[in-house]
Amino acid sequence: MKNRLMSNWGLKLISVIFAILLWLVVVNVDDPVTTKKFKNIPVNILSENLISDAGETYEVLDKSDQVTITVKAKRSVADSLSGADFKATADIAERISENSIPIKVTATKRTEDIVDIYLQNNTVKIAVEAKEHKEIPVEINLSGKTAEGYTVGSTSIEPGTVQIAGPASIISQVEKVVVPVNINGASEDITLEANGEYYRKDGSIIANSRIEGDISRILINVHLLHTKSIDLNLTTEGEPAAEYWCQDVQYTPTTITIAGEPEELAKINTLEIPAAELNITGASENIVKEIEVEKYLPQGLIICAENEKKIHVTILISALDGREFRIPMSDVDVLNTPAGLDTVLDPSRIVSVIVKGSSEALNSLSINDIKVSVDIKDKEAGTHNLQANVTVPSGYIVMNRPMVSITLERSGEDSSAPPSATQVPLPAQTDVPYPEVPNTPVPQPTEVPPTPTPAVPTSTPIPTPDPTVGPPDEEIQ
Repeated sequence: MKNRLMSNWGLKLISVIFAILLWLVVVNVDDPVTTKKFKNIPVNILSENLISDAGETYEVLDKSDQVTITVKAKRSVADSLSGADFKATADIAERISENSIPIKVTATKRTEDIVDIYLQNNTVKIAVEAKEHKEIPVEINLSGKTAEGYTVGSTSIEPGTVQIAGPASIISQVEKVVVPVNINGASEDITLEANGEYYRKDGSIIANSRIEGDISRILINVHLLHTKSIDLNLTTEGEPAAEYWCQDVQYTPTTITIAGEPEELAKINTLEIPAAELNITGASENIVKEIEVEKYLPQGLIICAENEKKIHVTILISALDGREFRIPMSDVDVLNTPAGLDTVLDPSRIVSVIVKGSSEALNSLSINDIKVSVDIKDKEAGTHNLQANVTVPSGYIVMNRPMVSITLERSGEDSSAPPSATQVPLPAQTDVPYPEVPNTPVPQPTEVPPTPTPAVPTSTPIPTPDPTVGPPDEEIQ
């Protein structure tokens, strides 16, 4: 038996080798060595302080801080692995050059079963530049519209500025931090915490994670005021140049919307603009000006719309027209007749009175509106040349005071020809035309028309009589 076991060594050795080869074939067929690719494995940058301590910062280029690897291992091993089972690092202390850092990848699982790991890109590319610090303001950007009857009175923001840091090329572009706040439909004060956004000077947003700064919890307060619409009231001061009149005062806006606390708004319905703002003394042409409104509002009130903060005013100044009125002598009032004397008036005589006013006003003026009187106080019997007094309604100008010749008789005297009051003849004169009313276009509508003053259309030129002489005797036809 022993001889059998110890014999045929060559055949037995061949059998063992064949068995081993058969085992290897079977193993490789069932669990062969294979490769597997894992993409976008993040690379952890180490020793960043080496750059920050030098007052610099860096930026990873071309997304090179993500690496793709190929793992060689048995199929059973490779199938059990995922990208999370690998750790990639790049240590700035091991930089190959100023802008290149080598990448190392290690497995955190089945390390002994992995045959090899290949990297598709084996370095992180960086750009290094100076680090800049900057303080920038924080602003609020309101959007939407408050509820009817409300407007934004004031806003507050905390902090008002923030400190930021980052690459000089980026920080130099940052102009401010803007916090968007929606107030649409708001009818009460708003208080909230909100995130801000970095803005360039041109109004575009800078979306860059390399900017260091806390803008995630900015405290915002928006205070609302009640609103109210009120009228504007304008008046003029002074008188225009001789023979001119203030035809109209036109302005826009005629009403404004103001805002304030309810108790303050309740005290005002009309805003009076001081007459000193519209002084027309000596004016002989139209006056155009702008008036700042807000300075005349009571303290605590504001004007809501920007285009209502100024009133655009046009004051129309026009030349007066002239017209002759022929007053019958019978309409002349004789005042203060002395005792024992009588006056006899001849109704066939007239008194000529020239009145100036606007064309519209003269059209509405009648003889009955003109009062002519003569005061004969302390006069004795005989004929007297007296200057008459003429009164007209407000808004008109009397251009002459006619002379009237009046005869007084003692009471009870009989005369063959009854005495009469006569007018002294006027000397020959040259006609002097009166200035015409300029035809100035006027914006409409007029909010507060001036007190209507009777006026007339431009008449034909009228001679200006000598105030010391009465008109020639003339009979009324």
